[in-house]
Amino acid sequence: MSAPQHDIKKNTQKETVANPRKRTIIKLTLFGVGAFALGKLFGYLPDIFTDKVEKDIEFKNFSFVETNKSITISEKDGEALLVVDKDGF
Repeated sequence: MSAPQHDIKKNTQKETVANPRKRTIIKLTLFGVGAFALGKLFGYLPDIFTDKVEKDIEFKNFSFVETNKSITISEKDGEALLVVDKDGF
């Protein structure tokens, strides 16, 4: 006697989404979050390449200038006495 043979049928079921707009809303939300994250990440890059003056205080014989890259103490004629690089901190 031979063993009984069973027919194995492949289960092919198509998934249906209850709300057809659900996938679109999720995609748009993820795209918006990604655009926001990239904007925050690359938004500060132009500030790295520019030397924007944050504070400029002038005294009688010297001036104190703070930029986003350094702090400079200089004489009135423009000769730098002390330059402190902020990247070192």
